[in-house]
Amino acid sequence: MVKSYNERRGFGFVACERTAAKFGRDVYIAKSEARLATEDGSGRLISTLPSASRSGDGRLLPPTLVEEDLVRFRVRMNADGMPQAEKLRRVRKFAGLVAVAPEAEAGAIGRVNSEELGLAFGQREVLLRRAHCGQVRLSVGDWVSFCVDAHGSIVPMEALLVLLVPRRTQVLEQVLGCFALSLPRSPVCEGWPVQLDLNLDCHALADRIILSGLPGDVDEGELMRFFTKHGATGVALARSRTAVFASVAFPSSGEIVKFVGRGVHTFSDDKDTRLARLLLSNRACGSSKTSLPGLPAPVLSPGEHAGVLMLRWSPIVLARGYIVELRPAGVQAEWSVVDALSGGFSKHSSSCRVSGLPSNVAFEARITYSATCGCSSDASDASTWCVAHPSSTPAPGTGYWPQVLPVTPSHQHLALAPVTQAWPGMWQHSPATMAPVAPVAPSVHTPPGWNCAHGFGNPPPSTPELRAVHDGEHALIVSWAAAPQATAYVVELREPGALRAE
Repeated sequence: MVKSYNERRGFGFVACERTAAKFGRDVYIAKSEARLATEDGSGRLISTLPSASRSGDGRLLPPTLVEEDLVRFRVRMNADGMPQAEKLRRVRKFAGLVAVAPEAEAGAIGRVNSEELGLAFGQREVLLRRAHCGQVRLSVGDWVSFCVDAHGSIVPMEALLVLLVPRRTQVLEQVLGCFALSLPRSPVCEGWPVQLDLNLDCHALADRIILSGLPGDVDEGELMRFFTKHGATGVALARSRTAVFASVAFPSSGEIVKFVGRGVHTFSDDKDTRLARLLLSNRACGSSKTSLPGLPAPVLSPGEHAGVLMLRWSPIVLARGYIVELRPAGVQAEWSVVDALSGGFSKHSSSCRVSGLPSNVAFEARITYSATCGCSSDASDASTWCVAHPSSTPAPGTGYWPQVLPVTPSHQHLALAPVTQAWPGMWQHSPATMAPVAPVAPSVHTPPGWNCAHGFGNPPPSTPELRAVHDGEHALIVSWAAAPQATAYVVELREPGALRAE
């Protein structure tokens, strides 16, 4: 694939996993070879290429190579001992719709339907092997671009060099990639020994990549030196109780799709060219080990009757479901999973009612979530202690029902912000603004105007997210967390400083 090409300067580079593994760098493209790539076998210019254009008098201007063009080439070593492409030819790309998505295993096979391929070869369906998709997690209905080996003997044909075509509005909860990243590190100082590579678990989302497994000595600058070459706009580090995570922000899903679509990335650091590899990882693909940051501590409050507790938490767009755990507080007891009547807590859940508890025991709770890729999060911090009895009153000025004030763990590292402060956009609610959920006794403090006809309290809606559309349209995207009890929504907009909303 063409990584870059500058027509004015007359050179570019090809990114190829096989040549990168052999030579340790990208392959150089000379201007003369780039010109040959746009000709057919007889030396005539190919007028159907997308980069071809015509002058004012109708003459065909030489088309140029562009980024993400698929090419076939041979390699020779130039006078400087560097790999250079020769006999370069551009390969036709096709577009198609994923009919059967391949599973996460390396040998899995799916299928793609393409009208363009049917017109060219009389065969609309091609095989889609997981090994040809990079580290992108494809779903049924995704649009992809690919090429085929028209001269091969394999029937049916296979889609090669598959790339996901980003949607205009990517689904926020979709995991675009779940993989391991092997990232080389530079020595701390010149002359010092080389550090071990970073082996990170990664989750690619619509607008960011979440990294886990970071050692404590990694900083934002070290990660940005690599990710800024792939379009990243910022890195935020955060620490949970047990691990360090990083959130790498990108302007759109297009940059993320390009990154996860290739298995090897070359980058220059301290005058050396290094290779970063994207790999399948058992740890990053549905294992029992956690590789996602935990939620904020849930809020535990007494229910309307003795033996009942109300639990609410901050939902996250990434979650496929939640696991709620409860235990007696202060005695280091084992955590017990709360069984939901429906078989589990769905991604739309943000609260639950636990009954059948002793009314003279203080409890604490925690939350864990799982993503669509099957990976699990770190467990949240435990809630404040609460007795399952309606007569228990909150501590003065807190709004909580703790029997003992929470203690800050002695092992907490204050150098990094906790996850909830570092990445506020990951959660659909801020814990400080959440209100009790139905059913709640009328004596509990509930914001005015949110009582339904039965006297129960409904939670206020979450703060919506407002984003601009980056394709030149005069439009905005408004997204918010769905409320299970809602039957309809009213969306209002107003200009900054205006008193009236529409």
